[in-house]
Amino acid sequence: MKKVKKNILLRKFSIGLAGAFLLMFTLSSEVKAQILDPIYPYSIEVRAGASIPSGDYADLNDAGFDIGLKLGYFFTDRLSFRVDLESAFLTGKPINLNGTNQDWPNTQLWHYTAGLGYMVTDPALTAFRFGLNAGLGATTITYDDADELNDTYFTVNYGAKFGYGLTEMVDIFANVMGYTIFGDDNDLSDVDTFTTWPITLGLDFRF
Repeated sequence: MKKVKKNILLRKFSIGLAGAFLLMFTLSSEVKAQILDPIYPYSIEVRAGASIPSGDYADLNDAGFDIGLKLGYFFTDRLSFRVDLESAFLTGKPINLNGTNQDWPNTQLWHYTAGLGYMVTDPALTAFRFGLNAGLGATTITYDDADELNDTYFTVNYGAKFGYGLTEMVDIFANVMGYTIFGDDNDLSDVDTFTTWPITLGLDFRF
């Protein structure tokens, strides 16, 4: 009797295991199909607008001009890997340094990050676009006529995109990004952690 029960349990276990493998195979096939699904998996995005500094950097710099470039690869129509390159050009403000009035040097921020993007809206259902993204990388800060202050810092970026699909391959959008730059207030430039906010308009091309 025990042997019969053992055989029944073994048979049920075998059937369950086979079912689990079949389910895993079906899911993996579906995932693979979704990964291969995008008709236009590659993306190039260009954008331009303003960069608004915050924290200590808002005391040293006015808002400035910002340009950005994104290179992307879509795993599905909604999930993508992206590399972002962005530059902000900020004008220094008048400051009092050691009792002397002078202008803070004009500053350039060079961001380079990589991460993921996710399209919240479904491109198959609507032409309106709403997407989110986040990534990690670095920012190099350079100064006019003050090369000794130049340095590179760890950076986290995050953002949201609001747009409209003009065609299957071209989107127009407004983009809000945040770059949090983890400075070191012990270095020569006395840079503490701060965030800049690029607000840009642009075009995204899929191919």
